[in-house]
Amino acid sequence: MKNLILILAIVSAACSTSGQKKNSTGEVKVNEKLDVATFQSKLKELPNAIVVDVRTPEEFAEGYIPGAQNINFNAPDFEQKISALDRNKTYFVYCKAGTRSAKAVSKMSELGFTSLYSLDGGYMAWKEKGNQ
Repeated sequence: MKNLILILAIVSAACSTSGQKKNSTGEVKVNEKLDVATFQSKLKELPNAIVVDVRTPEEFAEGYIPGAQNINFNAPDFEQKISALDRNKTYFVYCKAGTRSAKAVSKMSELGFTSLYSLDGGYMAWKEKGNQ
């Protein structure tokens, strides 16, 4: 019985920290992939957050999430541009379908960014839900 309680406690603790990791200073890091509705909701909750579109400038010109800044993941200076951002702010990252944004968020996390959200399904999912 004690083993069962211990296992349940471990599983519960693991579930409560899903998507969160502590950095070297013990600060909780958020790294979550969000569906469109949750992405929109979190954006409203965090009005000072920064939206980063990691698509190409050509893709960005075809439409983007309001307020987004374009930092091309495929550009040779991507890491340099990302490194210049404030690591203490919250970032909402998206691309066309979700692959580049997942890679971008991973790189940002490696660089010490502590609050990152990515859009599951990317801009295609955003538009599919009727957003412009």
